[in-house]
Amino acid sequence: MSGFLVMNAIKFIIILVAVLLLISYVVCMLIFPWSQGGWVYVQSVWSEWQSLNAGFLALLSSVIVLLATHMQIYEQRKRDLTASKSLLPYTLSGISSYLYDCASIVMDIYSEKDNTIKSKYRKPVLPIGSFNVMSDCIKNSDIETAENIKSIMTMLQVHHDRVVALCNGRWSVSNTNICCLFHNMAMINSMVEELYSFSRAKHTAVAYEPSIESIVNSYNALDVEYESIDGLIDYTKRKTRAV
Repeated sequence: MSGFLVMNAIKFIIILVAVLLLISYVVCMLIFPWSQGGWVYVQSVWSEWQSLNAGFLALLSSVIVLLATHMQIYEQRKRDLTASKSLLPYTLSGISSYLYDCASIVMDIYSEKDNTIKSKYRKPVLPIGSFNVMSDCIKNSDIETAENIKSIMTMLQVHHDRVVALCNGRWSVSNTNICCLFHNMAMINSMVEELYSFSRAKHTAVAYEPSIESIVNSYNALDVEYESIDGLIDYTKRKTRAV
């Protein structure tokens, strides 16, 4: 269940309880006394139960303040999320360019497969500035969306460390390692593409798990020659759940 649904459920329960208490109060303190003795009897009941009346009014005012505060926070989060989403397409474009750059570098390394000359390869530049916008989206999104964006940020950092290690010669140019890098790039790219839709939509929930088809589409988008890389297709099928 999404975070917003949980919040709405809690708000509904609070309102329901408040309404039931209000109905009970009106019945016990107004309707029933009125039926027994008119307005004079109603006044005597109120006078006798002054402490209960004061407590109930305090409780009712607290519920009203709670709901008003909740709505104010909710509306502020919506405005902050809208502001963050307005910057998201530019941020995602930077990540896509970074992944394309990584794919080009790794393809060059794989093509030569020479451990002795890895130091000549340039290293990709991780778009750290993108993390600020994505962090703002995490703060103001529901749980599913926040987890999805968090996964992208985490995968990006791990992937970057591995690519740099490959460029520095600290990671061997084995088929397993190369397949792992390309698959991670395609996974991140697929999730980034889904976030493009999120940035343009009014809804907040993004729960996405890339399929084999979307991974292959990402290989094409990143100009990865996946058919010429030994074991990449099989690796993709093992690591990606078919949808």
